[in-house]
Amino acid sequence: MITCQKCRALLEPRTRLCPYCGTDQRHHRAPSETEDAERTTLFGLWILGLIVGIYFLTVALDPAAGDPGTRRFEPSGVSLDMFGAARPSLVEDCGQTWRLLASMFLHADLVHLAFNSIALFLLIPIAAGAFGVHRTVCLYFASGLCGAILSHMWRVYTMHPVALAHAAGSVGASGAMCGLIGACAVYGRRRGGAFGEALMRRMILWAALIGVYGLVFSARIDNLGHLGGFLGGAALGFFAASARARGGRTDRAWTFAARATVVASIVLAAVFWAPFVLRIFERRDVELYRLQAERTLRAVAESLQTAKVEALPDRFPDGPRGTDEVRDAVREALAAARAKGSGASAALGRATEALAEWSASLYCTHCLR
Repeated sequence: MITCQKCRALLEPRTRLCPYCGTDQRHHRAPSETEDAERTTLFGLWILGLIVGIYFLTVALDPAAGDPGTRRFEPSGVSLDMFGAARPSLVEDCGQTWRLLASMFLHADLVHLAFNSIALFLLIPIAAGAFGVHRTVCLYFASGLCGAILSHMWRVYTMHPVALAHAAGSVGASGAMCGLIGACAVYGRRRGGAFGEALMRRMILWAALIGVYGLVFSARIDNLGHLGGFLGGAALGFFAASARARGGRTDRAWTFAARATVVASIVLAAVFWAPFVLRIFERRDVELYRLQAERTLRAVAESLQTAKVEALPDRFPDGPRGTDEVRDAVREALAAARAKGSGASAALGRATEALAEWSASLYCTHCLR
């Protein structure tokens, strides 16, 4: 049962108009527990279905599938870049800021996907029980963006420009996950009592375990993304943890913000992400040419170490428009390796540098037109 916010009469949970005073209950009450549970389940399934579905798309449509450096059920760095990894050079030089949002739905491997999926499966109901599903939606997206922005800005201002140009893009829902942890910890602290203290301790333990794991595997973990998500979630959770005003303006404001966030995400995906991915697959020949150049240069490097030229390809083909410099550099390195000349190592270095420079701007020059 619920109570009418005007005359305080007892009503059924889904009553629209109070039979006693005629007040519209949709705008004067918070969702019932049943409604919140249904919305929480829907939001959780939507998020999990989206990240799992996109992961298998990045695997199935990976142009580098079958390459010696790739694994069977894991997307390559090429595929992640194609689907929106937050590579600093693309965000900064190409203005693809939408990658900061898209990267929240990408994952590097099955372990990464499984860990985040299980954590979100457990966390979303906890957060929704504390804040309501609308505030949880806002917390999820806002903290994920905070993590992506902090990680990106730190790399932009601390890395050498050359290293930044070749830095891999960060991916994962870990920032949003840590944001929910931070928000729930703040909620437990503000609520107090046995339940609040237990929730806060549990969330702090989760955060500590993630922090230790990130320090142990720091080479593969975006710790700044975790930290940014946790701080962003905790800050926003401080305001979201206020008593849920049943029928007040605050509750309606969070509802509006949650719906606006979802709509804005769909619009961004339709306007920026989807056309970008489609353009990439229209120019898949460019990406395949880059992979062929990388394989050829690896073969050249191996031949210089072993002094054997039998494994070298006979020739390096012409490529799509705009690849002349890379083609000439790779052909020069291939010819020098076959001739076993003294300048083979220098030619390989020039070809590697030319390929790296072209690759860094690949998605600007070929996929934004």
